[in-house]
Amino acid sequence: MIDEDNFVATVLTKMANQKSSAPSRITANKLVVIAALKKHALGGATATYSGSCDSGQIDEIFPVAGKLSIGQALSGINVDKVLDPAEFPDEQVELEVSGGRWSGSSCEVATTKKSMSLHEAVEHLLEDWLDSNHPGWENNDGADGRMDLDADTGEVTFTHNEHYMSTETSEETL
Repeated sequence: MIDEDNFVATVLTKMANQKSSAPSRITANKLVVIAALKKHALGGATATYSGSCDSGQIDEIFPVAGKLSIGQALSGINVDKVLDPAEFPDEQVELEVSGGRWSGSSCEVATTKKSMSLHEAVEHLLEDWLDSNHPGWENNDGADGRMDLDADTGEVTFTHNEHYMSTETSEETL
């Protein structure tokens, strides 16, 4: 028989530990992705996402060539620097991946190293950040946003837009 109180407390503790390790894992993975982008003389990469009604997805992931502000590229200035997603280098990188699995009546949470393509690494970086900072972003009215990686500065900018329905009621009696 499972001690339900202890079981729930153990799972919640493991989840909290996983969340607390996210910032260092995301930073380490960012450095790997930025280094790979620089190695191939790319100025950066951008990934967009959207979701609602309990379903969400990464919409687009594409590399940016040369020294160009990603914001400039997306606003229509020098759009020729935004490359086709198929132009991601065929590069394998190794990222830290955190995950859990059930084994009988216990939950195991661990961080491991996983090899993946650079394209997949950009996607993983965004998904890890979303899961850590905006869990449930795809639920109800959902959210959308993007992640811009700038290989020259080493910065990653996350823009997250949450959607919600608002009702404003006004009532007057004359």
